[in-house]
Amino acid sequence: MKKPKSQIQVILLDLIRKNKGVTEEDYGWHAFRHYISKLREHLTIKFTEVSFISTFGKPRKYRRHWLTNSEKAKAVKLYNNYFK
Repeated sequence: MKKPKSQIQVILLDLIRKNKGVTEEDYGWHAFRHYISKLREHLTIKFTEVSFISTFGKPRKYRRHWLTNSEKAKAVKLYNNYFK
């Protein structure tokens, strides 16, 4: 696969490659949720909620997003279409 040239391509490539999924914590980008929403227009992206305790002792949650194997095949086609 070609090297990604945008943040949405980085996220899509990581969804394809990482079986554990991707989170906001992985990137620190404020636009992460926007990119996930844009990708959901073309793919079924599953998620699980992960609970944690913040630095200030408050319970918080974030989502870990991932693709099923059948969706990964679609994701590869979508990724390749970004370079056409």
